[in-house]
Amino acid sequence: PIERVEELRRKGLQNFEEHLRVYRERLNRASEARKEVEIAAGKATSDFRAAVRNWSSRLTTPKERVSRAYKYRDTFREIHGIPDREAKYFAGWLKTLGILMIVLGIEVVLNGYLFAQRNELGMLGGILAATLVSIANVGVSFISGLGSRWVIHRNFAAKIFGFAVFLFWLAYGLGFNLGVAHFRDAVELIGDWREATRTGLSNLTSNPLGIESVESWLLIVVGGLISLVAFLKGLTTLDVYPGYGAVEHNVT
Repeated sequence: PIERVEELRRKGLQNFEEHLRVYRERLNRASEARKEVEIAAGKATSDFRAAVRNWSSRLTTPKERVSRAYKYRDTFREIHGIPDREAKYFAGWLKTLGILMIVLGIEVVLNGYLFAQRNELGMLGGILAATLVSIANVGVSFISGLGSRWVIHRNFAAKIFGFAVFLFWLAYGLGFNLGVAHFRDAVELIGDWREATRTGLSNLTSNPLGIESVESWLLIVVGGLISLVAFLKGLTTLDVYPGYGAVEHNVT
């Protein structure tokens, strides 16, 4: 019995030592893991703070830029007497060109028939002539509309420029379409387009309103309406106050 007790005592001490060793190893590993966690947490905190400083420095420039843009817009409004409103939204030149092409096409179709008479190429020749006339009519009227916006600018020289452009458009629209009508009348009488050009110019200067055919008067009406539409499109494509659209765009 004593030997049995001794054996049990010896095994118990061995198990205790083994368990104590395992416990110490686990405790050491836990301490090492805690240190690793602390190191990783410290590194993550340091990296996070560095990232915050980095992005804060990056955001400083855009923030200052936006602040300056708003300040410049407010100053621009105050200087030019613009009410507190947003600038007209610009749909883009592609859409504007599309609308101008539609207007151009309408005038070409309407004028093509009127020019087809006494043309050696018939309807094709009439459309070619109408295309050249329409490009000159629509293009100049649209650009005149853009330039006429300057008439409301606070600068006196800009006002004079805008008013001059407006007067130019009135004179051009009237003179050009009268000249086209005289040219058509001359084509009907002479037949030769080169000679009709000289005759039409001569009749325009000597008797501007001496249009002889109804078709030629229709040319004037159609040309005048198309010129007005193109002019209004140029006037309203951008914001009515020159330069304000670009200023407003900087803060959006």
